[in-house]
Amino acid sequence: EVKDLGFNAFRDAHQPHNLRYGDRIQEEGLLWWPQFSAHIWYDTPQFRESFKRHLVQWVKERRNNPAVVLWGLQNESTLPKDFAEECSNIIRQLDPTCGRDRLITTCNGGEGTDWNVVQNWSGTYGGDVNNYGNELKRPDQLLNGEYGAWRTLGNHSANGYTEEKQADLLEKKCQQAESVRDSICGQFLWLLNTHDNPGRRQPDEAYRRIDKVGPFNYKGLVSPWEQPVSSYYMYKSRYTPFEKEPVCYIVRDQYEGVKLNNGVIDSLRIYSNCPEVKLLDADGKEIAKMQKPANSTLFVFKKIKVDHTTLLKAEGEGVYDEISISDGKNLIDSSDEGGVLRINCGGDELGVFIQDPTPSFPASQCYDAT
Repeated sequence: EVKDLGFNAFRDAHQPHNLRYGDRIQEEGLLWWPQFSAHIWYDTPQFRESFKRHLVQWVKERRNNPAVVLWGLQNESTLPKDFAEECSNIIRQLDPTCGRDRLITTCNGGEGTDWNVVQNWSGTYGGDVNNYGNELKRPDQLLNGEYGAWRTLGNHSANGYTEEKQADLLEKKCQQAESVRDSICGQFLWLLNTHDNPGRRQPDEAYRRIDKVGPFNYKGLVSPWEQPVSSYYMYKSRYTPFEKEPVCYIVRDQYEGVKLNNGVIDSLRIYSNCPEVKLLDADGKEIAKMQKPANSTLFVFKKIKVDHTTLLKAEGEGVYDEISISDGKNLIDSSDEGGVLRINCGGDELGVFIQDPTPSFPASQCYDAT
């Protein structure tokens, strides 16, 4: 999935991952930035001894993997400088390539290693995203350890953390970084897969009731059940060469359709790496077409008039996507595919959550499926 989206490097987040990650990263030809720990420090002899003992094991397990380019000692480090220096010396003793081929890092805080890599969240936590490229070029940055944006899965309204807002901000940061690509090392997206975040409340804690299942970090390109969001297709279309794999994806509405207003679709977003995208009705009649925008893979069709069709098809060279049309109240589904099925396996009974396709219906219903 990482390589499929055009990424060429992987950063662990933020603790040691299963060693199979490293095997797969090496097989796929990706660069690897493993992380040992995150913002934890207890000033006791027992903690120091345990930390160093596990650090030795961690390095030995990974040092022979040629994919490793950086050693991540701690994210948002709270380690005292002298202890971080002691740990860095341990890594250097175990890995003689340090200082030449690999640097030891903290990320977003900390002293005592070779490099404290910044985390630049301009546009998400304040700051001006339009200045992001200039910020990356500064000598104290050069590599961005984290950037990202909030989103609520399926939210395509004008309110809250919509998928569109996330995708547009991430695209802007890609454009900015690419504009200074000869002066920087790169940037790491936070994050691939939305994950639970026990003990940490997030802003607004999600827009819809179905998302309020506990503290989660809602920045992933895919949901916990691996359902892609709009940003997933932004990256795939931007960094997958057209010659290798044509991409064409219509951004779905919250209820897996496209809303029709008095025979007109106000705005339709399509991600594609094709030179041109055509819109066709259910009979194959061309409704509209658009050339690929400059420095973007987002095609935005405005005020599309649709007559007597239950299906809309976006077609690029060698690839297409199709979607059902909604009249604003009920989904006119032209296929056998319904809503999104989610299984809750947390209790003694099995609950099946079905996202109903009608906006006036509650966001989810639980049906006894024992």
